Amino acid sequence: VSLHLFPSSFFPSSSLSRFLSVPLLCFVCIPLRQRTVDVKLTCDGSVKTGELEVIQQVGIDYYLELKSQYACIAVARPSHKPSGPSVGTVLLIIFFVLAVVYFVGGILFLRFARGATGAEMIPNISFWAALPGYIKEGAVFLFTPCCGSADRVHGYEKL
Repeated sequence: VSLHLFPSSFFPSSSLSRFLSVPLLCFVCIPLRQRTVDVKLTCDGSVKTGELEVIQQVGIDYYLELKSQYACIAVARPSHKPSGPSVGTVLLIIFFVLAVVYFVGGILFLRFARGATGAEMIPNISFWAALPGYIKEGAVFLFTPCCGSADRVHGYEKL
C-alpha cells in the first residue's frame, strides 16, 4: 500500500484540502488490477468525529472526501495545555533540594558539632568514596552472565 500526496488543485472546492491515494489490489473484480482510493482531507473545525463522503466512482477507482477538524494544520494538536510542571519535574526538584539539604546540613553539622575539617566534613564520606566501586560491581554482576562466560562469574560453578 502506498500513499501519494495530491496538489490542492485536484479538487478545487477548498484550498485547505489534502489528498491521499491508496492503491489496493482488487482480486474479485479483475485479477491483479490495482484499485485506487483517493481521499480528499478537508479542514472543517465544526466536525468533531469526521465525515466521509463518496464524491465519485470511476470503474474500480473511488474518490472520497473526509471532513474533520484533524485535517486542519492548526488544530492537529490537542488544545489542552498541561497545567503546571509534570510529575517527573516535581520529583527531580524534590530530589535535588533534598540532596542540597543533606550535603549542606551534613557539612554544617560535622563542622560545628564535631569539629571536622577538610574532607572529613563530607557526610558519610566512606560511602561516597566506595560508591563508584559499588556501581562497577553491580554493572559487572548484571552484564557478565549475559555477555561473558559463566566461569568468570564468582560464586557460580561451571555446569
